Amino acid sequence: MKRYLLPAAVALLEASTLFLGGCGSTPSNASAPSAAPAGTPAAAPAPAEKAASRVQNLFVAMPEDGRLYYFTDPKLYLSYLDTEEVALRQTRIGAGPAGQTVVFALSNEDVKAKGPGLAEQLYDGKIEADAKDFYGEVVKDGRFYVFDRYADMKSFIESGEVGLAMSDIGAGPKGATLVWVLNTETAKQGRPTARIEKFKSLHGMK
Repeated sequence: MKRYLLPAAVALLEASTLFLGGCGSTPSNASAPSAAPAGTPAAAPAPAEKAASRVQNLFVAMPEDGRLYYFTDPKLYLSYLDTEEVALRQTRIGAGPAGQTVVFALSNEDVKAKGPGLAEQLYDGKIEADAKDFYGEVVKDGRFYVFDRYADMKSFIESGEVGLAMSDIGAGPKGATLVWVLNTETAKQGRPTARIEKFKSLHGMK
């Protein structure tokens, strides 16, 4: 069940169309193509491919009130961590994996688009997470769980369990524990240096 606090319309978040093929000049002595016999159906034009918007950042807060708060805008996420408030949002009652209410924070860009925001579209599978540059955080039970794969992040939100991980106890904001969630591929790379630096930059840490 959806309850929208702002009017929502059809998502308008697809990127520019990519046209296949190239244009070349025709030599002056080239013969013109022969006309198709009468009654021959014209060939249908090849469909244009579209590159969908991909989500690079996703932040989810799982506070004790039993709700799930989704953000794609870092500023809105950091503001929520300070105030525990979301000004503009779309809400789905009972839509979470365990029947939680799901709250999607809306950025100014989402509002201008007059449709579901990026976080909601990602949640519904209408757009994808960036496979190369994805960065995600889940705040739960006073810990920050940090991801570089959306599939790992989604699995954690649904199950509440982490398989492979490295932890830095008391290294986060206000002494929070940081959990760097890994998988069989990323575990081979050692400490996730790039993720660590991005977390520090986002939260203003040295």
